[in-house]
Amino acid sequence: MKVGIITAIWKRPEVWEMFKRRISNLKKLKGLTIEVFVGGSEDWTEDACRGFNYVHIDNEPLGRKMNAAAALARDSDCTHFIFVGSDDLIGNDLMKLYMREKDSADYLYLLDCFFFDVSSKKGLYWGGYDLDANRGHASGAGRMFNRSLMEKLNFQPWHDVQMSTILDTSMNDKLARTPHTRKGFKCLTENVFIVDIKSSTNMTPFEKWHNTIEISGKFLFNYLPQTEATQIYE
Repeated sequence: MKVGIITAIWKRPEVWEMFKRRISNLKKLKGLTIEVFVGGSEDWTEDACRGFNYVHIDNEPLGRKMNAAAALARDSDCTHFIFVGSDDLIGNDLMKLYMREKDSADYLYLLDCFFFDVSSKKGLYWGGYDLDANRGHASGAGRMFNRSLMEKLNFQPWHDVQMSTILDTSMNDKLARTPHTRKGFKCLTENVFIVDIKSSTNMTPFEKWHNTIEISGKFLFNYLPQTEATQIYE
């Protein structure tokens, strides 16, 4: 299985180093090849993305920036594509789940997720959307499309401008207009993991939303290699 990971980078170079380290560890999984596609907009980002496919583009609108990264993947031979922020770390077990389930639907996604705040060292588990208007929607990070779905979307999974600051809503709107099959998973049910690294420069503040539980930040050690978890925690 060859996966294209599509992301964008802005500020927080120390978190970008965590992201790159996580990608390096994912590449050790048997039967998996990873290629990374990044949109960047600052002076330091091109050097920081050496070894990855990179496009330099304005940070706003964000939908256009993410689409520029996705467009880089058009000529690749990736069979699947995962969308994450540069502060989202994918656990090995989640990637293994996606590898097992890759042929079960065009679109695989998570219904819940974890957060870690680098300042307070607190963790947060969010149980996902459970209100009638959005029950069962993807939690956000870690969505995976197969190549067929990406081609239907012309490798442009977001609106360039409309709703471009609300990427999940923008992608949901495009998906609603595109025939596809889908399958969602719960982190807690499957014992898998994706974590969003939060700090004062994040778009969304680290706070207690509806349907959340505050947990010890040491939950990282349950899902990541000890050395890697220690580097993030400390």
